[in-house]
Parts: sequence; structure tokens; C-alpha cells
Amino acid sequence: MMFKIKKNIKILFIILVLFPSIAFGATVGSNTAVSRVTALQYFPEIDTNIILGFASIEGGFQLQNYRTNCIFDDLFQVSGPIYLNNGQLILKQNLTCLSTTFSLGSITGKNHILDLQGTLTYLRGGSVPAGQKLLALIDFASTADLVNSIKWSGDGKYIALGMNTTAGNDLAVYSFVDGVLTLVNSVNVGANINSVAWNPTNYILALGSAVNAAGAELQTYSLDPTSGTLYALSGVEIGQIVYGVDWTSDGAYLATLRNVGGSEISVYPMTGGSFGTPVTSGLGVARNELRDGIVWDKSGNKYLAAAVSNAGAGESGVFIFRWNGSTLTNLGLAIATALNVSSLDWMSSGSYIAVGLNEGTNRLNVYKFNYGAETISLDISNNVGLRNLSAVRFCTDGDDLAVGFVTDGSAELYNYAVDFTSTPSLTLNAQKYFGQSLLSVAWTEVVDPVTSITTSYLATGLGSGVAPGTAYVFSLEGDAVISNLLMRLRAGQINLESKMQFQGVSAIYGFGGFLSLVDTGSIIVGPISILRFEDISFENIGGTDITCLDDSGSIIFQDVDINFTDDFIFPKGGFQVLGTVRFTGDHSFGFQTGLTCTINVNSQLILENGITFTYAPSNNNRDLLYMVDDSSLLVLNGGTLRSTTTGLRLTKGRLKITDKSTIYSEGTVAGEFISFGNGVLSDNLIIDQLADLDIVGGIDWANV
Repeated sequence: MMFKIKKNIKILFIILVLFPSIAFGATVGSNTAVSRVTALQYFPEIDTNIILGFASIEGGFQLQNYRTNCIFDDLFQVSGPIYLNNGQLILKQNLTCLSTTFSLGSITGKNHILDLQGTLTYLRGGSVPAGQKLLALIDFASTADLVNSIKWSGDGKYIALGMNTTAGNDLAVYSFVDGVLTLVNSVNVGANINSVAWNPTNYILALGSAVNAAGAELQTYSLDPTSGTLYALSGVEIGQIVYGVDWTSDGAYLATLRNVGGSEISVYPMTGGSFGTPVTSGLGVARNELRDGIVWDKSGNKYLAAAVSNAGAGESGVFIFRWNGSTLTNLGLAIATALNVSSLDWMSSGSYIAVGLNEGTNRLNVYKFNYGAETISLDISNNVGLRNLSAVRFCTDGDDLAVGFVTDGSAELYNYAVDFTSTPSLTLNAQKYFGQSLLSVAWTEVVDPVTSITTSYLATGLGSGVAPGTAYVFSLEGDAVISNLLMRLRAGQINLESKMQFQGVSAIYGFGGFLSLVDTGSIIVGPISILRFEDISFENIGGTDITCLDDSGSIIFQDVDINFTDDFIFPKGGFQVLGTVRFTGDHSFGFQTGLTCTINVNSQLILENGITFTYAPSNNNRDLLYMVDDSSLLVLNGGTLRSTTTGLRLTKGRLKITDKSTIYSEGTVAGEFISFGNGVLSDNLIIDQLADLDIVGGIDWANV
């Protein structure tokens, strides 16, 4: 909201003070003018919500629900309350909140700071309904025109956008690195682009367009990832519309759906980006072809599906073709309907074909193709309401099906969980409003080279009317997550009343305050993630209140006190001790992970009176409690150090007994005892015994 006239500022201020209200809007603030926003800003799920540059958000803001996204790109602090309501907040600037109210949700930090300076008494979030997931916004790009077709490169590092040509360049390529979309290059091919497709094995891009008076309707380009240059390679002037293009999984052939005096399919042998002599098959009577209306069965590259529409003539549906590398055999109208077909996809990992309709009752249908008999059967038929489907796309692993709709006031993106067991079904588990028609969707999978963990990303291309358009990238999350965020808690005493799950590299700074985990409060570290706690005291900890989802997660405790009010276990991942870390309470800390946990240089782990540290790793490794050197201390200040028959071995560091304490070994032979040293002089354990020590069981003295 921007005010240019002083009088208007006064009038609005008076109204908002005397008659408090909620202001609705998708974009608040400006990058060119300063404004005061005193009303609570309500961001609905139907909008792409942005808080810009120079807006002083004095009234705070509220997200509608868990399907709502809001981008914070503001330089000013927020004075009023922030209600995420389990929606997603994306930080493009540091955010300082002065209010006493902040409700949790998904926070995409992008390495920015969330500074909660108000005297908060609790942190809590809503819950994602059972069976539902979150479409977490990763990034988006505004375009000059409608995005008719969007596709990922084979490695998931780039997306290509095929657009209308009315407002500028109609072919654009964006890089996708570390969750950020960056325009690499764009060109004007001279006609509306209906379909784009990357060669799965390289960075060659094919496109099909409307009739192009300036050149070819079928073209190829090559992206140089070093320079970002898009080189025009080859083209075929057809003089008619090309509606769809799709490569075989090996990149050897390119199939096209076009209209040359009638619908026809052509398969081109490809050498690099050069077109060979096509093999062509007609489809009989004239029909309406679909954008992106042709797709290979990529499990074997032997079959090809093409969707056409000719409602009223009984000629709508999906044709199936057999391809043997030289001959294209038309198997006929395998899926025949009198209704308008609007979208098509063939699952890349199986025999299922998704078909969207714009008429009838059940407009989302999934068919199974029988390879042996070359027949097709209807497996799933869903009623999505009287809505016009515009895109369908299976996730690469086949577990999800994304569906796009023409905008009509309802969510334009649905995601379904796919189940092809004994009773095939689609279960709606996520949806998203845009306020624009969703014209194209595309999935990719990115595999982490270190952990081999796979992440799926969904790209969407949108546009309504003439212009502009938008491209979004989402990930599908099972619950609200906080990623790559530096969180500062300054309230002194805060109750965490719901789960916080962290991804990426994040930190919580306590400034000497207390965080008590109550009700369902817990802190979870996701895969390939690191969470640092610094200068904070935890209260009311037990069970697995602070935990890693798997062994690729890690926690750093720096100057942290933890008070255990119930027995606690640490089953997965690793942790590090920096500075002074203190365990208190009359309960046990169960060390059950199979990974190394390190007491760093000039650091100490203190076990206070009543605490029992039980070493019971998930493997037989005796050396998982690792001390770096003699400035690394394990301090028994009345606590108990206990080991199962695995046998804990302490080396290099310093064991310090400062109050009457206990060491308890369950082992019955030397290899199962708690061991001091390992027979190597440089690894000797230094023992500072300043108080009595009770020893139960055996000790293996291996210092030399």
C-alpha cells in the first residue's frame, strides 16, 4: 500500500485507529516509496503475496492457512503480530518482529535472520490435516507473457519456458541452483510457442510453435551452460501449427504433433539438434490438437501417445502408436470419447496414462496400457467438479500426479497421491491457488551426489488473458519445515507448543533465555541438515524431543543447558559440543546413534547430579564419543557414565570428576569394559579426579 498525498495518510490513519479492520491484498509496500501499514494484513491462499521494500508493517500480517505463501522482501521491521497459521513465509530480507505474537509455519530462510525481539510467551503452529501435504514455494519468476509449456532439463538444473510472443521474447531458459531461479537467456522465435522439450541427455531444446511467418515452426536450440548462450541449431518450416514435441529417453528421436491439412504424427531421427527424414502417420479426420499433446512411453521408447479433440464427432481421445526405430504403426484410437480431451501424460516409470477432459462428470482419468496385448483399460476415473483441466503430469517416480486447471476461483493446482495397488486410486493431498490459469506442469528429481537422497521439484507455468505470466517451482513437503534460517529468540522464556522441523543449515540463538518444550513441542532435524543451538537453555526435555530424522542430520550444541524431565534418547544423526554444554535432571540420556559425536577443542560436556549418560550405540563402535584433544572435557559433576556391552572407549581428551560420580560398565570382559586410552601414547585420556568416583563393573586401563 503506497500513499503519495499527505492528506490521504492522515485520513487512513484515523480510520484505522478508530475503526480497526483487516486489509486484504496480494502485494503490500513498494520498492520506491515509504509507507506505513497500520492494519493487520490478511494474505489469502488465492494470491501470490509479497511484502515489498519500504513498507512499515505496524499492524502485522496473517496467512490464511497452510496452503498460503508470502514473500517478505521488506527492509523495515514488523511491529504487529505475525500469524503464519502453518503457511509458508519466504524471506528475501532479514525479518525483525517486535510483537509478542508469532505463530509458526513453514519458513524458507534463504540464510536470512528471523529476529523475534518481542516478549513472546509461546511458539505454536497449526497442523497440516491428516493425509495432506504442503506445496512449499521454492522460487518464482514473472514473465512478460503466458507460459504455455514448461519443462525441466534432464539433470534438473534448468527449466525452459515456451510463451506467447505478444509481449517480448517467447523462449526463456532459467537456471535452478540452490533453490533460486535465474534467467540465463531468452530469444524471440517469432511465434507463440506451444511446446518445449529438452533432450534428456544434453542441453538441446526442441520447440513447436504456431505458424511462423519469420521462420520455422519446429526448431532446436542448444544451451551453452558456461556462457549462457542459446544457439539456434536447426528448423523445419512446416507452414502449419506444431502443438507438441517430445524426445525419447535416449534423445535419439523427436516426436511431433502437428496439423498439416489434418492431424498427424511425425517422428524425426535426431543427430545433435539436426532433423533427419521423418516417419509420419495421419490421424484421419481433422481434429483439434493439444499443446504438449504428445508423449513417449519412456520406459522403453516403443510406444507413443497423442491426444486430440473433436467433440461431437466421436473422434476425441488418445491414439497409441508402436515405434520400432523405423516404422510408426497406428494402433488406433485407444481411448475414444465424445468429450473434449484437454491434457495428456504417460508415466515415465510405468504403463499408466493420465487424460484430462473439459466435459463430462469424471474429468480426470487414468488408463493402464497392456504392452503384450497392446490394449488399454480404465483404472481410475475421478470427479474433479465441472472444471476445465489444462495439464496433467506424473511425478518422475510415479507417486504423485499434478493437475492444472483453467482459473475459475478455485485452486488451479491439485496434487494427487497415486496408488496402483489392488484398488488403484488417486488421493488429493495438496492444492494451490494462483489466480491465473495453470497451463503447464513439469516434475524433476534431483539426486544429492553425497547422500544419494532424491528431492522432487514441481514447476508450473501460468497465464490468463493476454499477459503477464508466471513460473513457479515447488517442493512437496509432508509437514511445515523451516529451512536455512537463523532464528533469534530474545524473549527470555518461551514455550514451544508444536513441532519445528528444520532443513538445510539453520540456527537458533537464545541470548541466554529458556525454551521449554510443552504439549507436542519438539525439534526435528531433517535429512542432510545441520541445526545449531547457541546460548540457550532447554527445559522439559524427554523422549525424542530433539532429534534427527536420519543419520545425515547433525546438531551443534554451543553453550547450551538441557534439563531432562524424562528419559531421553538420541537414536540417529550426530551432535557436536562447543563451549559448555550441561545436562541436568534425574533421568538418562540414551546415546543410541551409530555416528560420532564430538566434544570439540576448548569445550566441555558436563553431566550434573542425577543424569545418567548411557552409551548404547546402534553398532559396535566403541569410539563414537570423541574428544579432539586435552582441552576437550567430559565432566562428571555428580552424574553417571554408563556403557552397555559395546564398551565405551575414551581417548585424547580429559575426564574430570568434580563431585561424587559413578562409572557403570555392563561388560563382562575387557573388550566390553569402559576403556581409558587405546594403547597409543598420543591418545591417552587425562583424568582429573577432584572428587570420589564409584566404579561398577570393569575398567580397561589402556593408557600408556
